[in-house]
Amino acid sequence: MNYSMIEPRNENAVVWSILSEIDFTKLVCVDIETEGLDRHRHEINLFQLGYFHKKTGELRIEYLIWQELADSVQKALLRALTKAKLLTHNGKFDFLFLYVKKGIALPLWNDTLVMAHVTGHDELSLKVLVKQYFGIEYDIDKETKTGKITPKLIKYGLHDIEFTMKLYQVLRRLIKKYKVEYTYHHELRAYKAFYEAEKTGVPISPRRYDIAKELQSQYKPLEEELRAFADINWGSTKQLGLLMFSPEGTEIREKPKRTTYWAVTRKSDAKRLKIRFKTKKSATELLTERYGKAFLKEVDILKHVDVEEKILGKGMGLEVIEYTDKGEPSTGTSVLAHYSHIPIIKTLQEYRKLTKLETFINSWEELQVDGRIYPSFNITARTGRTTCNNPNLQQVPQKGAVRNLIEAREGYTIISADYSQAELRVASWFSGDKNMQDAYNSGSDLHQSTLKLIYGNEVIDPDVDHDGAKRQRTNAKISNFSLVYGAVPQSLVNYAKGWGINIPLKEAEELHKAFFKAYPKLTEFYERCKRFTRQHGYIESPIGRKRWLPDIHSSDWKKKSSAERQCINTPVQGMASDICISALADITFDKSLDHSKFTVLGSVHDAILIECKEEYADELGKRVVEIMSYPSVLKDAGIKMPVPLKADLVIDKKWGD
Repeated sequence: MNYSMIEPRNENAVVWSILSEIDFTKLVCVDIETEGLDRHRHEINLFQLGYFHKKTGELRIEYLIWQELADSVQKALLRALTKAKLLTHNGKFDFLFLYVKKGIALPLWNDTLVMAHVTGHDELSLKVLVKQYFGIEYDIDKETKTGKITPKLIKYGLHDIEFTMKLYQVLRRLIKKYKVEYTYHHELRAYKAFYEAEKTGVPISPRRYDIAKELQSQYKPLEEELRAFADINWGSTKQLGLLMFSPEGTEIREKPKRTTYWAVTRKSDAKRLKIRFKTKKSATELLTERYGKAFLKEVDILKHVDVEEKILGKGMGLEVIEYTDKGEPSTGTSVLAHYSHIPIIKTLQEYRKLTKLETFINSWEELQVDGRIYPSFNITARTGRTTCNNPNLQQVPQKGAVRNLIEAREGYTIISADYSQAELRVASWFSGDKNMQDAYNSGSDLHQSTLKLIYGNEVIDPDVDHDGAKRQRTNAKISNFSLVYGAVPQSLVNYAKGWGINIPLKEAEELHKAFFKAYPKLTEFYERCKRFTRQHGYIESPIGRKRWLPDIHSSDWKKKSSAERQCINTPVQGMASDICISALADITFDKSLDHSKFTVLGSVHDAILIECKEEYADELGKRVVEIMSYPSVLKDAGIKMPVPLKADLVIDKKWGD
C-alpha cells in the first residue's frame, strides 16, 4: 500500500467521492482513531475505511479527518454505511463511539476480534495478530495515537484497515479448518446483542449520594475501633501483616522519622532561638539582615537531627496461613476468614466490606453520564464466560446497597432472570450422573440432595440444631460448586475460605470422598475430558466451541495439572455461558416482543437484566422465562438437555430486591 500523505483538501468533497465509488455488494472495512477510550468524554480524530471500487474492483483505503467534516456529511456517510456489509476489529467499541456522537447505529457484520477468539487465539489485539501472521510491527505510542492528527497517526490508521482486511482472509480459512462456523455465528450474535445493550447503559439511582453517606456513618465507628486497637494503616497489607503475625506483645513501631534542621543558640546563656532553619545559609542570611553581621559572633549555628519513633500497636501472634507471590504473609479475605472468631478481625472484615461498597459507589459516580453507567461486556474470555468492565457488575456483592443502586426510571421496573445452578445442570448433563439428573428432574434442590447423599443418617434436623444444619447445607453447596470441577480436598478448604468458612483439611477429605461416592459418574467425565484433550490437543463443547490446551502434554507438572483442570472447567462453564448469552440474544432480537417497552441491560454471571415499562413487565417476564428454558443455541444444535433449565424471575424497582 502507498501511504503518501495527502496535501490539505476538502474533507467533505472526499466523502462524496468515496460514496460514489463504494461497491456495497462487497465488504467495507471501518475503523476510527479517538482521543481516548471514553465515548462520552472523548472525541473522534480519524475515520478510516477500506472498500472495493464498484467499477474497477480495486481496493481503496482512505482516511477522513473527522472534525473537519460537516455534521450533515458525517451523518450522510454513516447512513450510507448502514447498508454495507461492514468488517471491523472490535467494532463494538468503534460503533458505540459513533452512535454516541451521531445517534446512528452501524450494523456489525463480521469482526476479526471475534473470529480470532473462536479460532483459539489467546491474544486478540490486532497488533499481536498482525505480527503473528504477517511478521509486521506497526504500533505507535499512546501520545501519538490520542493526540493531534499527524502523518504518523494517519499511516497508523490506514494500516489498521489494511491488516484487518488481510487478517479476515486468514481467519476465514481457520474457521473452516477448525469447523467452528456455528460457534462464530453464535458468538457474533451475542456480540451484536451486547452492542445493543451497551448503547443505552444501565440506570443508577439518584439515592447513591445518601447511600454513600449512610455507609460512611456505618464504617466510621469501626474505623475508630480499629485505630484504638492499633494506630496502623489498616489498608496497608504490610502493616496489617506485622500486627497479625508478629510475636504476641511485640511492639510494632513506625519507621523512624529523621528531621534535620539548623538552630541558633546564644553563646552567653545557651538560649535557643525558636525559629528552625532548613540550611545554615538561610539562618545566616536572616540573622545578618535582622541583627547585623556582628551578631553572628555572639551565636552558634548548629545542625540538629531529631528522630521520632511511634509505637503503632502490639503483635497478635497469629499463625501465617498463606503467602503472597512476593513471599509476604497474606492478609487476604481467605486468611481473615480463618480468624473471624477474633473480635478485631471480625471488625476489620465488616470495615472492609463497607468501604468496598463505598468504593463501588464512588467509581460509578466517576463513570456515570446523566444517571447511567455504561459497562462493557466481553465475550472473548478463554473459558467462554462473559466478563464485564468499566464498571464490572460481576463484582457487585449479591446483596446490599450497591446492587440496589441499579434502579429503574420512573414508570419502569427491573427484571432479573437468573439461571438456577446452570453450571451444575450442565455438569449433570455432560457427566450423565443419574443422581444429579434425578435431583433436577424431580424438581428437588440439588444442594439438599447432595446434603442427604453426603451425610446420610447423620443429617442434622434444623429444628434440633439450626446452626449445625446450616453448616451441613453450606458444606453441601460448597462441595457442589467446588468439587464438581474435580477440586482436591485442599482446594475445597481454600474455596470455603472465600465464603468466610473454615473447613479443616480432614473434614474436606471426608466431604471429597462422600461427594464422589454420591456422584460417581463425575470422575468418569473428568477422565473422558482428559483423554479427549490429550488425543486432540483441545477440548470441545457440544456447539463446537474449542479451547486449545497444549500444556496437556507438558513435562512441567504445574502446567499439565492446570491444563487438566481447564479441560474439565471449560466445557461446563463455557456451555453454561453459551446458554445464557444465547437467551440474551434471543430476547434482544425476538421480533414478537414490543422493544419500545423494554431494554436489555446485559448479563451478570448467569442472570439477564432488563429495564421494562411497568405495564409490560409481567408479560415480558413470562416470555423471558420461556426463552431461557430452551434458548436457540440448543435448538439450532438439536440438543435436548436431560435436565430442565430453570430461571428464577424477580420483577422490582431495584436490582437485588
